Amino acid sequence: MAATSFLVGKMPDKTIVAIIEAVQEKYGMEHRSIQYSGLNLKDPEIEKLKERKETTYLLTEAGINTKSHKFTLDIKRNSDIPERIHYDTVTINYGSSPQPETLEVIEFADFVRQKMKLPSPDIPADADKSALGLLEQEIASLKALHDKMIADALDLRRTLEEQDALRKTTFEEAALNRELEISANEKGSLERIAKERVALDERLKEFDLSDHLRARRKLREDISNQVQDILKRPVSSGFGSLKLVMVMLICLIASMGSGLFAYETFQSFISSANLANGGASQISSPMLWMLAARGILLTAVCIGFAAYLVSMLRRSYDEDIHVQRELQRYGMDINRASWVIETAMEMTTKEGATLPERWVEGATHGLFASGKKADDPNALTALGAIMGLGPEVNVGPAGASFKLSSKGSKQAAKDAE
Repeated sequence: MAATSFLVGKMPDKTIVAIIEAVQEKYGMEHRSIQYSGLNLKDPEIEKLKERKETTYLLTEAGINTKSHKFTLDIKRNSDIPERIHYDTVTINYGSSPQPETLEVIEFADFVRQKMKLPSPDIPADADKSALGLLEQEIASLKALHDKMIADALDLRRTLEEQDALRKTTFEEAALNRELEISANEKGSLERIAKERVALDERLKEFDLSDHLRARRKLREDISNQVQDILKRPVSSGFGSLKLVMVMLICLIASMGSGLFAYETFQSFISSANLANGGASQISSPMLWMLAARGILLTAVCIGFAAYLVSMLRRSYDEDIHVQRELQRYGMDINRASWVIETAMEMTTKEGATLPERWVEGATHGLFASGKKADDPNALTALGAIMGLGPEVNVGPAGASFKLSSKGSKQAAKDAE
């Protein structure tokens, strides 16, 4: 079967590659060849050629041999024929073993023709071929430029859209972060204001005159707690206790040493006296009396240190008991004074009553005073008070007597009230 050959308009490289790949996909491939100036292009190079945006006409020849060698498709540039430089020659060869059927030949030829642009049947004269070729070349160049501009515009638009989306995302993230930061700062400010408000309310309650009862009770509780804490701790400090222990040890050691020396002295005195009475040795009487005096002196020293130790312990114990009693008295006086103040404030402010002076004197008598009775009225004070009333005093064998005038009696009754 003879080969089929026809001319088509000059096809771009991408179109030629698309035709070869379409035939390969539908009819299979035994061998294919895509060349540029005699050099076979490999798959990576073909992929790069397909990725180019502009229209190119670099390929010089391309061909494919289908499976079972039924069809062979060849596409060549007509660069050696001047009047055909703007056309490509497409040749279809048919195999002989096996030989394709007629329907297969027609189908293959139609499939190839659908992938390319055939020349118009109205072929111009030879004189006009050159001008027509130049016109087609310019149109092809303009089309390639147009395609390139469209591709560049699409790429620019895609780039601008990506940049705009990136800027929008960045702006939204920055706005969200700023909003979160403002919200966190606002929350922190509200918490700080709430804490300061609570602290201010507490300070206002402390200084509010209308809440004097609560403040005084709080002060009384604090003082009572402090007194209880002091009572739980030792009265004397650590350094004072250390000094007391050192003095006790010194007194104890001195007393024991003096007693030991006194005991040895008396033993020596008794031994010397026995020897003198037996005539075993000559010991003078002054020596014996000196031993006796030494023993008596050491005994007195021992008894003195022991007595001082006992008195010091007793005095320390009495001082501790006195301090504890004074602290207890102070705590009770605080409670009594608070009760007196609350009662007085309630009666004067709420009820509008006037407190009797005698009640006030009795309620506050002895507050914060020591246990001594120096302030109690004695006989001289009582006598002075009586003499201040101007009585008539008579002193006789029956004793002393006095008589008050009517004015003095009224004054005494008034003072008694």
